[in-house]
Amino acid sequence: MLGARRRERILQDNLERTERTIAELLVRLDEQQVRIAALTAKVETLTAQLQERDAKIKEQEIENKELKRRLGQDSTNSHFPSSRDLKRKPQNNRTPGGKKGAPKGHPGQTLKFSSTPDETLTHPLTVCPDCQTSLADVPSATYQSRQVFEMPEPRIHITEHRVEQKRCPCCHKKQQASFPEGVRAYVQYGPRLTAFSAYLHGYQLLPLARLSELLHVLTGCKPSERTLLGQIEATSGTLSPYIEQIREAVLGSPVIHSDETGARVQQKEKWVHVNSTPEWTLLGVATSRGSEGMKTLRVLDTYQGTVVHDCYGSYFKQDTFAFDHALCNAHLMRECKGIALYDKQKWASEMLDFLKGSWQMEEQARLTNRRLSQETIRQLEERYDEILGQSQEELANVPIPAKTGPRGRKSNSKAGNLAARFIKHKEAMLKFLHNPEVPFDNNQAERDLRMVVVKQKISGCFRTSDSPEWFAAIRSFISTLTKQGRPVLASLVQASSGSFSFTPDEGPK
Repeated sequence: MLGARRRERILQDNLERTERTIAELLVRLDEQQVRIAALTAKVETLTAQLQERDAKIKEQEIENKELKRRLGQDSTNSHFPSSRDLKRKPQNNRTPGGKKGAPKGHPGQTLKFSSTPDETLTHPLTVCPDCQTSLADVPSATYQSRQVFEMPEPRIHITEHRVEQKRCPCCHKKQQASFPEGVRAYVQYGPRLTAFSAYLHGYQLLPLARLSELLHVLTGCKPSERTLLGQIEATSGTLSPYIEQIREAVLGSPVIHSDETGARVQQKEKWVHVNSTPEWTLLGVATSRGSEGMKTLRVLDTYQGTVVHDCYGSYFKQDTFAFDHALCNAHLMRECKGIALYDKQKWASEMLDFLKGSWQMEEQARLTNRRLSQETIRQLEERYDEILGQSQEELANVPIPAKTGPRGRKSNSKAGNLAARFIKHKEAMLKFLHNPEVPFDNNQAERDLRMVVVKQKISGCFRTSDSPEWFAAIRSFISTLTKQGRPVLASLVQASSGSFSFTPDEGPK
């Protein structure tokens, strides 16, 4: 009986200890569950933070990549002009190797011996250099000639015009003869000096102050800046009918080049537009870059031929313009180079090689006065399509920057935009394969506009509201003269009297 009670007490104690242990474990379990819930919440918070950081890192990687692209962009791997290059010596895009010096067919600039020298000096031989015998009375058997080309000493040539005054014996009135046309002031500068000033300012880009100093050094006369500005205005006014002739010639060309560049006028932004050919240059100034500014030259709004341009969107307005398009492939090659460099897109490198190779084939055909066969052109177009087909796979891995605003089209990467342009404008990009008159690039227009940028680098801006129009007129006329090989100063003097003409029989000299 006693043993049974003892066992019962032991069992009771064990049960109480077990209940206490279970209670403690339940308390600890509750505490662990609270800790687990807290840790779970913390993990969720940290996961959200990591996801946010990953998104920011990805965004910063895209931004960093874009900033590196912008810092590395220059005229060799983008559409930027050379005037925006940060490097002093940008990379040369030309293929190394080949013949050095002037290209084949270059006329050269070697001085030619003249058959009509202005002055001839004879240097006598009076003593034999070997035996010292006098040769003063010995007649010369022959002679050897050398010529020195020297600029004459510049000086002002002053012409005084006197008109006679007489009294008529019949009516007894005092009469006076008329001065020649153009002689209006008591003292004035002549048309040749006016033409020279306009040439130096409009073509050689000398600012008015330096132009005045140069004339003073050369001639001793120092016209004021206001006088020079008046001469430039007068010269541009006399060129108006010839600018119209240039406009008509450009309108009659089957292919023309177009481009535009900014111009600062009294702290305001204007745009200089150009429509040109290898023989004609037409510049004009507008307040806008777009289609309204393009119509300022009164060429593109009625032109029906082919316009070579840089794919600026305003050229494609179908309700405004009716011309055919040919795109500058030099721009596209530079952009392909940038995409291959910064986005590691293989298709861009292949497209760069394709454009370069197809132009070499077409250029060689043109040099030999033949055309590429239709089969060759078809194969080139198939290769073009094949490269763009491959581009879609690579573009799927290119990150697209986030859209910054609610309006506008969907965002796309630089590589994606370039590929879309190749797809959309295939006909305009390959126009040079189908039309032998269409060039590969738009370098003609860029050359005709380049000096506008150089002028602003020299002078800063145009200081009067009308001076850009004067500059454009003078530059158009002189550039056309230079392209056609006509004498510049003589033509400017003739234009001032209205006796100049762009007639076919005067042709390039």
